[in-house]
Parts: sequence; structure tokens; C-alpha cells
Amino acid sequence: MTFLKKSLALIGTQVVLFGLSFAASVLTARTLGPTGKGQLAIITTSTSFLVLLTSVGLGASVVYYLNRQNNGRTSVIFCAFLIQSILVMPVMLLATVGASYLSSIFSNNQLDPLMIVVAALIGLPAGTVLGIANNSLIALQHVRDYGLLQILTAGIQIGLLASLAVVDRLTTLSAVAVFALAPLPAIVISYYRLKAAGVILVNFPDLDLIRRMILYGGRAWLGNMLQYFNYRVDVFIVFFLLGAGAVGIYAVAVSLAELIWYIPGAVSTILFPRTAMDWNRATQFTPRVSRNALVVMTILAIFMAITGPILFKVVYGEQFSDSFAPLWVLLPGVVFLGVGKILAGDLAGRGKPEYGTYSAGVSLVATVLLDFVLIPVMGIVGAALASTVSYAIAAFLLLMLYVRISKNTAFSVLLISSEDFEVYLAFLRKARVFLLARTLS
Repeated sequence: MTFLKKSLALIGTQVVLFGLSFAASVLTARTLGPTGKGQLAIITTSTSFLVLLTSVGLGASVVYYLNRQNNGRTSVIFCAFLIQSILVMPVMLLATVGASYLSSIFSNNQLDPLMIVVAALIGLPAGTVLGIANNSLIALQHVRDYGLLQILTAGIQIGLLASLAVVDRLTTLSAVAVFALAPLPAIVISYYRLKAAGVILVNFPDLDLIRRMILYGGRAWLGNMLQYFNYRVDVFIVFFLLGAGAVGIYAVAVSLAELIWYIPGAVSTILFPRTAMDWNRATQFTPRVSRNALVVMTILAIFMAITGPILFKVVYGEQFSDSFAPLWVLLPGVVFLGVGKILAGDLAGRGKPEYGTYSAGVSLVATVLLDFVLIPVMGIVGAALASTVSYAIAAFLLLMLYVRISKNTAFSVLLISSEDFEVYLAFLRKARVFLLARTLS
């Protein structure tokens, strides 16, 4: 498959995931209310943090070394699972033992310690294993399998959530259990898909490869950790300052705004291994991808800004109508950072994952400082404004670093060219011919 076809296939997957994620968001919001939705957001965010914490950048290492290492490629996935297993076990134990202590800290917000235990014992190992499996499929260019397994997991989530809602058993705890268990079928299927692809999943550890994977992944890991904090630290600060109900309202706005990231997510997922294989071709290719993705993201953001008020009142209900204001403030920052995500994928493919770390670190500092200044004054709108400013800072730094490494100009990354318009016109002509032929037939 060409880059365009792979990207379109992933974008098609993201469209389906958009629908499933949106349905799950609406269902949990309407059933659990702002407080329950806020509690669920805190637990799922914490679980995702633990998955990222124990990953040490292994996902990036798997993609990079499966495309850069010709000999011993089958050892890469085995070494990733080995490292991951060693790291996950103590974190699961600590999270379980510390559940009671954490619940006492969050007692004013009624955070059930059992939710922490379920997320730690099931969600953490399932999330880490599925992460490596997904990155392995992408590295091996099995885009279709990758997309179908994501859809399967999301479909199981919404199916179980809907079933629990029908029998009036959908609580915050049962929702946590659903999100923890849903990845298990995809893990089993990915094992057989990788095995069918000729990957040896049980092997002898290659100590030199393990060392190199940790060193490379560590550079990407620190950046991912900082970026994750940049995305989610406002949720925790809102939780401590304003309570779980405010988190629930804010989380709905965040989840909707970040749906735009499905576009750069799909593009950068394919761009990363492609760049790792051929840096010179990427120098010409990445700017074209970036500026066209920017157009699509801007159109989606404008659509969300226009339809937001109706969406929150009609779909989510009147109790979530206050989510529109933070959504409107978040949208520009989400679009800015969408471009940054694409450029970060290119830089990681050039062996520079630490550049994402630099931008994320500066952006995180800005987020925290602005959160404590703006949230007490503006509430969840202040949290949204802090995120938008920090996202813009991160995108600007990544753009400057990319320009320095690739020798491309910022204009080539951001502005549509006459060549792009010619491609658009050619596409419209083909679409017109196709529709005309279908009409006549």
C-alpha cells in the first residue's frame, strides 16, 4: 500500500473509532453524570499514565529497530515484551498496595480504591501488551490488522457499556472494569497475526539489542511522559481545585476536542516508520503531509465550534452544556499541536525523539504555571486556555527544530501550495467522472 492508501485506511479506522468513542462518551456521561464521569476520567487517565510510565519508550523502539535492523528483527518484539514484563509487575503491586492510601487522599471526591485495584491488575498489563502489539503491527506495515484490532477493542467497550446500561448496572466501577478488559481479545488476535507474519515471539534475549532499545526508547519515553503530563495535568489540577464534577464537564470538552488528533495520529503513525527507512524522501514528503493535514484539522475545528452548543444540549444533556466554553477555547491549541505531532513523528524517524522531549518539557512548565494562575479565576475555561497556550508553544518549538534539521521552510510546512491545489482539482475531476459513471450505469 502507498503512503496515501495507508493513511486513508487509518483515517477510515479513526472515523469508525470516532463514532464508537463518541458513543461511549455520551453513554457514560448521561448515565454517570458529571461526578461519575469525572471519577472515570481520573481512573482511566491514571491507568494510561502507568502504561506510559512502564513502557520506557518501547513502542518507538519497536517501530524504529524493526525498520532499521536487518538482522535479528524477530528479537525486537521479544526483547520489548521481556523488558515490559520486568517493569510492569512492581508497578502493579505498588498501585494495588497503595490503593487505600490514595483513596484517603481523594476521599472528598469519593474515589473508590477498588477502581484503582481493577485498573492496576487488569488494565495496566493489558494496556502495555496491546501497546507493543500495535506498534509491532505498524512497524511491519500491517495497517489493516492494526486498524481492525483498534475497532474491535472500541466495539467491545461500547457493547459492554450499552449492555450494562440496559440492565441498570453501569456504574463508575463497572465502566473501569470494561475499559480494563476490552483489550484482551485484541491481544490474543494480535499474537496469532504476528506469529503468522513469521515473527518469533519466544527467543533468547539479545542483551545488546535490549541496551540499544532502552537507550533509544528512553529518549522518546521522557518526551512522551512530559507530553502526556502536558495533555492531562490540567485534569488532575481541576480535580484537586474544583472536584470530580468539574472534571466530568471538562473531560467531555477535552475528549471532543482531541478527536481532531485522529488525523495527525493516523498520519504520524505511518510517517514514523517511513521516515526511519528513508530520511531523504521524508524531507520532501513531510511538509506536504503537514500542510494538508492542517487544512483538514482546521475544517473539523470550525465544524465543532459551530455545532458545539447544539451537540452538548441535545446529545450530552443540559448538565454538560458548560462544556462548550472550554471546547471552544481548546480547539485552536489542538489544531496547533496536531501539526506538532506530525513533525515529531518525522523527527523521531530521523533518530531525534529527544526533540519531542524538549518541546514537551517547556510546554508542561507553561501548562502548570498557567493552570494555577487561570483555574482559580476562570475555572475550567482557564484550564482550557492554559492548554491551548502550552500546545501552541510545543508546536512552535517542534516547527523550529524540524526546520533546522530538515532544512525545509516553515511556510512549506504550514501553507498550501499551488501543487496541492492541482492535486485537489485532479481529485475532484476523478470524483466527478466516477459519480457520473455511477449515475449513467
